[in-house]
Amino acid sequence: MHLQNQNNWLTISAKLFVVCFLLLVSIIAQAQQPDINGFRKKLQTATTQTEKWQALNQLNRYYLTTGKMDSCIFTSQQMLTIAQQLKSDTLIANTYNAMANAFLVKGDFNFALEFYFKALELNKTRARFLNTNIGGLYVRIGNYDEALKYLRKSQASYTADSTTLISRSYKTWTFMYLSYAFNGLHQGDSALYYGQLALENNKKNSDGFVYPAILFNVALAHQELGDHDLAEAYYKKAIIFSDSTHNPIILSLATNNYSKLLMSQGNYTSAKNIAKQGFEAAIKSNLKAGIVDGAEMLRKIYNHLNKKDSAYYYAEMQFAYKDSIASQQKINEIQNMTFAKQLKDNEEQIKADQAKEEREQNIQYGLIAITLITFLILFFLLSRSIAVNARMIEFLGVLALLIVFEFVNLLLHPFFGKITHHSPVLMLLAMVSIAALLVPAHHYVEKWVTHKLVEKNNAVRLAAAKRTIEKLEGNISATRP
Repeated sequence: MHLQNQNNWLTISAKLFVVCFLLLVSIIAQAQQPDINGFRKKLQTATTQTEKWQALNQLNRYYLTTGKMDSCIFTSQQMLTIAQQLKSDTLIANTYNAMANAFLVKGDFNFALEFYFKALELNKTRARFLNTNIGGLYVRIGNYDEALKYLRKSQASYTADSTTLISRSYKTWTFMYLSYAFNGLHQGDSALYYGQLALENNKKNSDGFVYPAILFNVALAHQELGDHDLAEAYYKKAIIFSDSTHNPIILSLATNNYSKLLMSQGNYTSAKNIAKQGFEAAIKSNLKAGIVDGAEMLRKIYNHLNKKDSAYYYAEMQFAYKDSIASQQKINEIQNMTFAKQLKDNEEQIKADQAKEEREQNIQYGLIAITLITFLILFFLLSRSIAVNARMIEFLGVLALLIVFEFVNLLLHPFFGKITHHSPVLMLLAMVSIAALLVPAHHYVEKWVTHKLVEKNNAVRLAAAKRTIEKLEGNISATRP
């Protein structure tokens, strides 16, 4: 029975987490006054990559809040390409956050966590928001200890001056998810404490979107503590407000849980009426998960009322929608795998392009270095007035050899990698073969340059000696009587 209750709680927290997250994104999007035509116009008229990324980000958030997931994923891919081209960790992190949001709404929580962690690693300034999302996801999968760790971090980062709309909203979510986690741990006192904090914070914010979700959570906490009267009161409030704000997910959750409470008290008629209210709202909104839960609840109620035909009708509906949900989940899994593969290919291509660009730059640097050293050696060799030590030429020759070897390595590495399939042994043999050709050539050139340098130095010294002798002879002649 305890395991069944825990599974029921995981199902509730999963659904509630998604709806809360969508509500949060909706609040942020509304604060920015979304205008789809304006965003598209900004994208078309963008003159820089940064402006283009910003326009895509606004489009991405709009598609997320309106449930257009294909467009959301497509824009996030474009955002990542631009962010990686700009080599901006901040933009890359924000793009990862957008991708995590998309996977979260699609129900792929593993991918969502992966991208949240990537974003957190790159952008510490958004840690409070990301920690809230990560903590909420751990609540979803039932890892409450890990959830509390991230939620506590987020809670500690908020202060009395956290007055912006986004900060206030995330502060509310943090309290709410803390309440969920303690409900999952069956610690009703702590769950109620944070639920009341969420209510108080939401009251100050005048945020009507999340109010039904918080009421539902407080009802769960009271039910956990065994205070059924207060639980019933908060369930009723949650139902009224979710109905007035057209929130079918919370309405479905609240009516189902309230119906269970009424059934446990033997009040099957009231339980049936409440369950039907949530079921009809789910039907109207085509909320498949709500339809399944409502049909299951009504099946149980009609079985208790000994109305087998009605129980059978709702059982058939429950199984039909379960199959539909399972089929949709398989489609989502395939789509998510395709997206992940495309993303990986895109990242690998960008890394390859960056490596190619870096290699080309290094080749240019190598050519510049070789040119400078060659010019310096030729200058010393051809100069008719400078006598250069042979050791200096030897040092420059060794330096030139190393630079030439590195230059040839950079130039031929892609070719050797292709024909050897990047085998370490074969690559080593190729480099040794290059060195075997360069070293004898270096010795030959060095010997020739040294010989020419000695001849030039001797000529310079001889010319200097002649000038000195001529000068001395001129001085002697000048002193004779």
